[in-house]
Amino acid sequence: MNRKQTILLTARKHFSRYGYSKTTMDEVARDCEITKPTLYNHFAGKAELFRAVIDSEQEECYSMIEQAVAGVQSASDKLRAYADMQIETIKKFINIGELSSQAFLDFHPEVLKVYNIYRKKEENFIRRWIEDGIKSNEFAPIDIDSAARLYYLQLAALKFDILVFNNFNNAANTSEEDKTDILKEETDRFVNLFLHGLLRRDTSL
Repeated sequence: MNRKQTILLTARKHFSRYGYSKTTMDEVARDCEITKPTLYNHFAGKAELFRAVIDSEQEECYSMIEQAVAGVQSASDKLRAYADMQIETIKKFINIGELSSQAFLDFHPEVLKVYNIYRKKEENFIRRWIEDGIKSNEFAPIDIDSAARLYYLQLAALKFDILVFNNFNNAANTSEEDKTDILKEETDRFVNLFLHGLLRRDTSL
């Protein structure tokens, strides 16, 4: 692993645990065992470092999305696969101790700017699948942009509701792993309802 990769890996741990606002370049440099000037030789500032971390994560995410839907024929199954992939990503971060409520709740302007860029990209995946479902007569005609936006936002809202705000029955003393199981159940319930609304009722087509 080269120095830049080490910096990105270390920075990802800090951003995931403490959020953007509480992560400092001093701490990242210290944990990489390099000087702060050396860190700045690679990244001009925290905003650039954060964007590089997110770029790296999103490339991995897009690869996972493509793998998840590879060979999947129906638009419904692609939407399900995407939702399942979101859960698996969260589980991975929890298992390596790199996910915290602090990171979820950090609404720093730089975080929101980057979030909006990648939100649009993921909505484009969803939009494409819904459009394909309409073209194949699997789905009834619908406002594709609205459907894609609502699908993305509801999946995001479930993450906040369960992983951050603990809005579920018997929330006390629930482990992070158990929370992801609850999130999986609620996500499946939502996806079923969403797809039920999209599917054509005229099966003769």
